[in-house]
Amino acid sequence: MDKDVKITPEQLTKAMEADYQKLVQLVSGAVNGSPDGAVISGVTVHGNVFERCGAVIFGGVQIHGGKENLVDGNLFIDCHAGISFSRWGEKRWLDSIERFHKQAGEPLYSTRYPELARPDNGGLAGLRVDADINFISRNLFARCGSVFLRDGGVELMALNAVTGRLFEPQIASDEKSIRSDPQLKEMLFEPIPIEEIGPYTHPWRAQEARQMSASSWANTALALAILLPVGPHQ
Repeated sequence: MDKDVKITPEQLTKAMEADYQKLVQLVSGAVNGSPDGAVISGVTVHGNVFERCGAVIFGGVQIHGGKENLVDGNLFIDCHAGISFSRWGEKRWLDSIERFHKQAGEPLYSTRYPELARPDNGGLAGLRVDADINFISRNLFARCGSVFLRDGGVELMALNAVTGRLFEPQIASDEKSIRSDPQLKEMLFEPIPIEEIGPYTHPWRAQEARQMSASSWANTALALAILLPVGPHQ
């Protein structure tokens, strides 16, 4: 029982797009390409490739207690399971969001999260209902052990497809290939920009860091010292 779970407003909305998750071999435990933290809701997971993700009780995407998440237009290849769910049920969901009822109308929250206080958008009334219901659409599951785990038949799904054939991720990145693939074409699948996915150049990446000169390191250390002053020891 996750009695220590804390819910923050930031958990109510975020997006994850165009990422390529690959399983790193672990001795034990479950690996998730996209572990959706406790009660996170309103998340969009779109245009990702999940390859060999998930283990034991988890899929490439794990939704833990949240609702109104959208998992759309993703490619799952050789995953233990595509998407797994930990459904909380209405009572636990209502208990978890109780403290937001008064906060939603306060300026700090109504400015940052106006949808929680807008009656025309469902507001808190909309937040209270339909626990555990998420939206799953236009995903292709290729050679996955299971498509869903513990979905309970409550999720809203459309245009998903399952295949047992070998599937090269690059097919999903080319619009012409998608239109010539009957399964993807029927799903209204959108191209995933695989060539744009992956590490990007940054001074703190290991390869770039090794190439930095001594003076560059000194300048970086000085900047950090200014930004993050260390106080006297207690």
